[in-house]
Amino acid sequence: MRNLLVLASVAACATMASANIIDDDFESYATTGDLNAAWPVTSGSDTDTFLDVDPTDPLNQVVTDTTATSRRSQSFAPMSVSGGDTFVWSFDFYDYVGSASDPRNYGQLLSQASGGGLNELLAMGMYNNAGPTHDPTKYQARVAFGGPNWFNLNADRSIGWHNFTAVIGASTVDFYVDGVLDTAGVSHAGFEWYEARIGSGLSSAGGGASYDNYLVTPEPASLALLALGGLFVTRRR
Repeated sequence: MRNLLVLASVAACATMASANIIDDDFESYATTGDLNAAWPVTSGSDTDTFLDVDPTDPLNQVVTDTTATSRRSQSFAPMSVSGGDTFVWSFDFYDYVGSASDPRNYGQLLSQASGGGLNELLAMGMYNNAGPTHDPTKYQARVAFGGPNWFNLNADRSIGWHNFTAVIGASTVDFYVDGVLDTAGVSHAGFEWYEARIGSGLSSAGGGASYDNYLVTPEPASLALLALGGLFVTRRR
């Protein structure tokens, strides 16, 4: 639906699609039970995070987390990034409350050290305590171990769909909100990225969130246009 991708050409689109590690618009699942097979519940229950209809378009399917006490995870073959290479982690996020409350709703991406063991955790979305300068009117991001942990992004919270994108290099990550570079060059300690998550798995006051168009992909060449103000095309189902 609203996942913002920079597409230089039809050929670039084809290259990107064939290389995607996770590319899920949640349309292929008939029931929450089907969703469970691809995105197992690793915290809470499937009555908290479930297959739902898009709050703005009932013909589209999304994953809704009503309480933030549940979390879903999908593992993939560990992927390292070296040199000047990058890859992209992105998802659409429906904010039900804006700045009216301060919940803990976000997506996560995990990295392991060589041989296993968590060594980095990224997050994007809404968090209720981003250090001493926490701002509940802004969205938040996290670089847990190699960076500042939770911090405020520059983008204002507002009810509706938003796209969160991280362009991840060997040692830094750039965060985009709604196709606009928000915070660049944040250091991280990631080595082999191996797991994506939907939901925080933590208790949360103030409403849930919905997720759509979840993407983990090696960076297509066309995505370099992001930094140059390239053409944004909204991918809608």
